[in-house]
Amino acid sequence: MKRRTAGAFGALAAACLVAASIAGCGPRPPPEFLLADSTAVRLEAGRKDSAPDPRPDPAGEDLHARAIETGSLALLLEAAESYGCEAARSDLGFRLLLRGSRARGSALLNDVNDQVMNRFERAAHRARLAFLALGEDSLRAAVVALEECRAGRFETLLIRSAADLRAGRLREAREGFEEGATLRPEDPLPLILLGESAFRDGFFGAASDAFRRALALDPRDPLAPIGLASILYSEGLLLEAEALLARAPVPNPHGVEGTRPYFLHRAAEANLRFAGGKFRIAREVLARARNEAYRLGDEESLIDLTVRRFHVFLEEEATDSAAAELSELRFREAVRRVRPEGPAAVPYYEGLLGAFRDDYGAVAAKRLELETIPGADAFLADLIEGIFEARRGSGGEAAIPLRRALRRGESALARHYLGRASIARARWGDAIANLEWIVNRGESLLDSPLLLPLSYYYLGRAFEERGDRLDAELAYREFLHYWRDADAHRAEVSRARAYLRIKNPVGEREHR
Repeated sequence: MKRRTAGAFGALAAACLVAASIAGCGPRPPPEFLLADSTAVRLEAGRKDSAPDPRPDPAGEDLHARAIETGSLALLLEAAESYGCEAARSDLGFRLLLRGSRARGSALLNDVNDQVMNRFERAAHRARLAFLALGEDSLRAAVVALEECRAGRFETLLIRSAADLRAGRLREAREGFEEGATLRPEDPLPLILLGESAFRDGFFGAASDAFRRALALDPRDPLAPIGLASILYSEGLLLEAEALLARAPVPNPHGVEGTRPYFLHRAAEANLRFAGGKFRIAREVLARARNEAYRLGDEESLIDLTVRRFHVFLEEEATDSAAAELSELRFREAVRRVRPEGPAAVPYYEGLLGAFRDDYGAVAAKRLELETIPGADAFLADLIEGIFEARRGSGGEAAIPLRRALRRGESALARHYLGRASIARARWGDAIANLEWIVNRGESLLDSPLLLPLSYYYLGRAFEERGDRLDAELAYREFLHYWRDADAHRAEVSRARAYLRIKNPVGEREHR
């Protein structure tokens, strides 16, 4: 750096000397000096072309400032590519990560050179990398270091609140995103995340308001319609949710986010069918979307859609077909990068498959593998063991790993199976508390697998066994409202109809 600066000043001084001599107002240097100096000037210019000065470009900084005020991904990309602004590259990568484009987001974050950043930008970038790595301890330490640099900044609030949302600290997440929306009133991202955190905490009115405000700022935002449709679905308004998704503008596959928003939209459409117990249709929608993802070269979406088909087959008890889907994932290295389970993704899915097949050997082997994979979350090992025991009806054995998993982090899937295990143990109060936790909160149409309809069914079972006939009827009717057009062979539908003495399926809509 010093050598380059010295060279620049030397070239400038020599140029002034030459100009002065030509003008006749200074000593004329000898010819060999003129030749050497002109060569030095040319070399210095060539060096600058091939190796740009790492100092911040004022134009790039101005563009970055305008981009973060409005949350414009296009402006952030322009600042990152045209002006080489590393802070813009880091900010863009984190925003893409929060918006569901994990592959693009992580690629940008890992490509940042934080040595040319100032102290605050470097601390913010390292906190984003810790968020990407899924390590809660390292993330907590990175956020503390960031707050020591600049507490109250929007970037600090965004990272800390996103960590709270992922960890299930919904009240803290809402407060942070509300403050972030106040600091950046033109940016739709904090409103999208505010809507999600309020929605998952059961505040549907506040969530709907946040999503609508985000749409007012950006009418083509692809995530806000999915959020609004998720609210309608969680309220039991499946047809309205389907109509809203059908009216939403088709995401632009040539934008900054690429084709990922389009396939998130398709996944939400498939999940609406899955929520209604129409598994065959859901699989077909996912298969068509996966073919499109393969044709367009979107490996992240291809993997995501395959995982969703895997969960649909599991719910159908079609474990051989689920195993075929899993075989598509075993040899794709990108699974480790784009799935939230990270390096534990495939062993976790294999453990789930073993649990649904009632294969103790597979579950035990995958639990051991998950415990030995560097960076794997121990929560996943406890989860597959708990699901295996709960499905076998061993309520006591299931409760231990599931409660241990919940101590590590909030999870709707762990609570759902803990509720089922509590029914097997005749712990009606525990079962009702865990299942009501699910039905009283929102469930996003991007979640996989969806648990809300079957949680109503098992809630009805718990009330029935406890002798609360009225509450059991209400829960069973809610379940049948979701699964009124479900695949006919489901035992849950037959039991709920038998309890309600429903002979004609049309009668399931009478309470709406």
